[in-house]
Amino acid sequence: MPFCLPRPHSDPVLLDLRPLPLGFQQLLKRHGIIAPTPPMRLARDSHGKPVKDAQGQPVRLIDETNDTYQNECELYHQRIAVLAVAFALRHDPTSPLAGCWPVLQQPPVGEWTAWADQLFETLVSAGWLAGDLLASCTEITRLSNLISDRLVAAQASFSDSGSSTG
Repeated sequence: MPFCLPRPHSDPVLLDLRPLPLGFQQLLKRHGIIAPTPPMRLARDSHGKPVKDAQGQPVRLIDETNDTYQNECELYHQRIAVLAVAFALRHDPTSPLAGCWPVLQQPPVGEWTAWADQLFETLVSAGWLAGDLLASCTEITRLSNLISDRLVAAQASFSDSGSSTG
């Protein structure tokens, strides 16, 4: 399906987007694209002492504010968004990712994170902006009849940060 990617100071770029394959999210999981696990921290009372449960064990809380965890989440969402775009553009010979798609097979299991990072750098080199990735993911979501928390989170990550990680 043709999709016009608007350009700020030039003609739009025409992309041939296709819906994502059924099981796309499971495919990513099988190939090691897995959400990071948030770290735990000790719960503390107002005096800074560790809180204990009824059995005297320290209470632990999920620490979603941890900087390392937040950076890992941003990179995870970036990889999902880029891989979604790569799969949606897999039949478009004019896309900036055309040369990055393996000819006979997809990358081996352990190499998908590196492949996603390579695809991201290819898009950056091709002049793509954060909004381009957001617009493409929005259209892919529509084409695929997909309401995905992961793609929505990836889109939010790109629209909020305005910068790239990789």
